[in-house]
This record gives sequence, structure tokens and C-alpha cells, in this order.
Amino acid sequence: MSQTYHPGTEVEYYSTSLSKWIPARVLRNGKAPGSFDLDCKDGVDTARIRPLPRSGSGSATSSSAGSGPGGGPLGLREGEPCFYRSSTHGWISAQAVKFRPEDRTYDLDVKQQVTQENIRAVRPGDRIEYHSTSSNTWIPAQVLRKGATAGTFDLDCKDNVHMSRLRPPKDEDSAGGRRRSGGGYNSGLASLPEQGGWHGGEESAESQAMRQRKLDQLRQATRSDNPEDIKKRLESTSALSLVGEEDLDIASHKLWQMQAKPEAQADLRKAIAGHNSGALEAAIEAAVAVGVAGAELDAARQALKRMQSSPLWRYDAGDGHHIDVRAQPKIDGPRVKKRLESGDIFCVSEERPGAEGVTFLQLADGRGWLFDRKPGVGVMCKRYVVPESDSPGTYMIIHDQTAVTPTEAIGESEGIVSKLSAGTIVKVLQVVNKMSAQRIRGRIESPAGWISLLDTAGGLRWAVKHKGGGGGRSM
Repeated sequence: MSQTYHPGTEVEYYSTSLSKWIPARVLRNGKAPGSFDLDCKDGVDTARIRPLPRSGSGSATSSSAGSGPGGGPLGLREGEPCFYRSSTHGWISAQAVKFRPEDRTYDLDVKQQVTQENIRAVRPGDRIEYHSTSSNTWIPAQVLRKGATAGTFDLDCKDNVHMSRLRPPKDEDSAGGRRRSGGGYNSGLASLPEQGGWHGGEESAESQAMRQRKLDQLRQATRSDNPEDIKKRLESTSALSLVGEEDLDIASHKLWQMQAKPEAQADLRKAIAGHNSGALEAAIEAAVAVGVAGAELDAARQALKRMQSSPLWRYDAGDGHHIDVRAQPKIDGPRVKKRLESGDIFCVSEERPGAEGVTFLQLADGRGWLFDRKPGVGVMCKRYVVPESDSPGTYMIIHDQTAVTPTEAIGESEGIVSKLSAGTIVKVLQVVNKMSAQRIRGRIESPAGWISLLDTAGGLRWAVKHKGGGGGRSM
């Protein structure tokens, strides 16, 4: 039974592009049954969502709990926004990178090995101060929940407020939320107008001029496409507390895109070469997020379209019985001496519409015809997408009379070693992508030789990975 999640629930989502679990928030039910729209991706299947681990659950000690994302005494997860108390600039916004259990410190994006007392996490119910752009003042507020977009929070006075417009209350001392009896900031939090520190009064003409210069420098760095320059200017503007400026968000997003783009492009090329629709879909998602565009993204989308319109089908009427192949595209047509067992996969060369919504399926190896549904009975065959890339392992032949040749070459004149019937189980020892011929070939153990696994241009398949559990016959 699928897990149910309510809107607003904090969960973990498995990102295929990042190959790890990342924090997320449920927004609503997805369009497809058993899926949810998260704040980082729409239409996520429940198989890629899990509840947040309970704090202190299991036998892990407090020191080992922080060995991965989300550990440590502050419960800061990787990528989670927080405040860092700088000895020079007071509280500034930051992001958690990881917890170090060996010395119980945190690595932040602005500084490594930061002790707990210099970090302030943001949690629902926390008292906070929010910079109102309409009144240009800091006003008290309370955190209700994480916002709908990354790095934002919903407050009791406004939703979706970016971290750059928040700060801890003046009567709060440090990470643990301790209040100071004297009010105001301590020496580490002292108001520093000349450095752009947070303050409640109006900016002087000199401060305004400095603020404008820094913003101009940030805009110039953003246009330069130099990640180091953007990072340098962002650090400078963070120190000056340029809260509420759209340029900060633009620069931060561009820096993230530039740093993440090379890995996303590499993942995209790998997914295309692997002919795995699930991996390619995730890679396209990541590529769009980091700004990959043009011919590279178009090629990936075309490849995904070809994979999703796979000519592969799977017979399963739900009753465990076999089905006889027809000689013609007719449900009551003459039958040939071929049949498919429940769960068998086959490749189709033609899909022909028939009466009452029936689609007739011509087997690519010439054995005959099947049909996707039978009026009054129900679904007989469903489209099938190979769930993983080709690699060494056990395969089942799905194309009747698959040729075994002595070498990996295609169209060789040395002859054919053998021909394998549909349903034969073989062990593939080596897989080679013959890109020039648009063919993936596999070297099999017995009979010794090479077979075609996939035509990468048209999607025709000769064999699929076999997980066992009955069916087929070994060579």
C-alpha cells in the first residue's frame, strides 16, 4: 500500500541526478496516482519519498547521528538555511554543508568548522525579526513553516520570506535561542553601521552610497559569468546586509547554476548513452534547473521521447494464463503455433488501431499479432520500458531467432554461430555500444559469441535483463 503524505509534510526525496536523499516538502497530490508534488519536483512517485528520520530514533548516539546530512545537535540538514554569527559582521545568513562528529562542529557555506554557539537554526515557532521593505524597518515575527521555495519561510505576518530578509531577535544570544537580559546584541552582534551591520535607524548618505557601489559591483560580476567574482561579491554584500535586494537572489542563483552545470551536463550525456528513461528524465530535470539549454537539452528530450514511446510491450492478463499469437490483427483470427507466457516481453514493429479501442500489436520478429485489450475481458498487454541500462548479467531473448555471431562486428561475413529462440536465457559477459552502427551488442557465454541487445535508433530489442522467478530456458 502506498504511503500517504499530507501537504506541508517534511520528507526526504531521492534525487537520481544527485544520487542521494535530499530534504523536501509535500505541496499537494500529484496528477498521477501514487505521486506527490514536492517543493523541488512535481509528480514524484512514493517509491522516491520517505518520512524524515525521527530525531534520536534507533540506536545511534548523538555523536554518530550527525555523520550524514541532517545530523548533529542542532539538527541542521545539508543545504538547510541558518544564521552564522561572524565576529566581524554579526549574524549573517548561511547554509549548512555538513556536521563533523569528530569535533562536533559544522561546515557552512561561508565558513568551515563553526561551533554550535555561533550558529542559529530556524525552526517553526521560533521568534525572528523580518525586514519589511514597505516600512524599511525590522519587525518582530514568528516562523510558521518552511516556505514553498528553497531558502524561504512562512511567517505569521508574510509567506515565502527569503532568508536574506530575516535575522535573530536582538534579545537572543546564540544558537540555542538564549535570551539576554540586557537586550540588544552582545559584542559579537554589535550594530556596525560603517560595515553595513543590521540596525534600526535610517542609513546615512555615506552608507547608502556604499550600498549602491556594492550592488553595482555585484551586477557587474553577475554579467561577467565569472563564478569566483560573483562569489567574492556575494560575500561582500552578505557582510553589508543588503537584505531584500533582488540582485542578491539573481547572483546567488546564477552562481549555483554555474557551479552545478558541468556535473549536470555530464549526467545528461551519461543518461542518454545509457538508454535509461528514468535516469534521463532525472538528468533533464537537473539540467533545466541549472540552465542547460540549446541543442544539448533538445537532443536529450528527443532521446527521452523515443525511450518513452518504446516499442516494447509486456503480456499480463492478470490470470497467469498464456496467450496464443494470432496470424492476423483479429482477436478471433487464426492462431499460430507460438504463444507468450504471462509476464513475457516482446518488441512491436506496428501498432494498428482496431474497433472498440483495441490496438493490435505486430511482433517485430514476425511471429504474428497480439492485442492490448479484449472487450469484455480487460487489459492484455501494457507498454514496457526497460528500467535500467544494459550491462553484463542474465538476459532473456525476446526476439525469436536472434543471431549469434563470432565477433562484435555487425553484418560480418563470417557466418552465424547459432540462432536463439524467444524465451532463451543467456549470460551476457560484456556489453559494447557500437555508436557508429547505433547498436548495443553483448558477448554471451553460451553459445560463445555476440548478439545484438538494442537498436538505439529505433528502439528494437533482441533481449532484456532477466531477474529470475521462472520462465525461459537456459542454454
